[in-house]
Amino acid sequence: WISFNASSTLASDGDSMRLSVHAVVNTMLAMTAATGATVLYDAIFNNGTNDVPDTVNGLLGGLVCITCPCAFVTNWAAIVIGLLSCFVTKLSASAMLKFKIDDPLDAWTVHGANGIVGTFLLGIFGEPSLMAQHYAAHLHKAGHWGIIYADSSAGLLGIQCLGIVVVVGFTAAAMFTWILLISCIMSVAGGESDGTEKTEYADGTGLMTTIRKQMRMPSDVELVGADYKHHGGSAFELTSQQIKMHNEMRSAQDRLDKRKKKADERRASRGGSFMMVKGDSSVNPE
Repeated sequence: WISFNASSTLASDGDSMRLSVHAVVNTMLAMTAATGATVLYDAIFNNGTNDVPDTVNGLLGGLVCITCPCAFVTNWAAIVIGLLSCFVTKLSASAMLKFKIDDPLDAWTVHGANGIVGTFLLGIFGEPSLMAQHYAAHLHKAGHWGIIYADSSAGLLGIQCLGIVVVVGFTAAAMFTWILLISCIMSVAGGESDGTEKTEYADGTGLMTTIRKQMRMPSDVELVGADYKHHGGSAFELTSQQIKMHNEMRSAQDRLDKRKKKADERRASRGGSFMMVKGDSSVNPE
């Protein structure tokens, strides 16, 4: 990621190298801020539990968010962008779950949401002297920098918003066309040759139902894996020993959860008794 952001200067002369180093520093600052904010967020709002995949997604979200503005914002702005990306990652992940959209790796959360926000934030934090080093700076009108700086024309923010709309629109149109084409090919080629595979989504008519029938795997196939169903074996087939170990781990987890529940109940009970005694003593000092 550092190589990607640093090499986007496309040159190695003095000014380009300074801009490249600046991009590297900002990338590291945003990544560090995002990771630290994610750890603190989980410690405060997730019962003190730091989930490793969530922490890694927070780190990646910070990298995505700073990629667009990495060379054109100040160091403090890079830290702010990293901090904001933590909340973007958490909120977008919650939204995906709320709307029941399949995204097991949080690809949209990390790359889509943070990419959009990072692109937008350049229009806010783009620093004038750094924006002047942009390869197309001679084409920009006066005031083409972030809106937090004096004399900004807000032109940069407008261009960033337009870019977001165009990229999202193009991607949505291109992918819908591609999915529709694949669905048509599968339908014509007899994609439902297995008599039981598609019955789960057989109800309904219309374009979206047709696409869902062809593109969505049944729940049983999702569970065992497409590799088992369509590719002659499982990529991660468990041995009997691994299955036994997994079951033992689950049993141990259940025991730990029960102990924790009992301990919480005992603490709550002691707390209630203490409040009762304290309350009684205040009413009847004898």
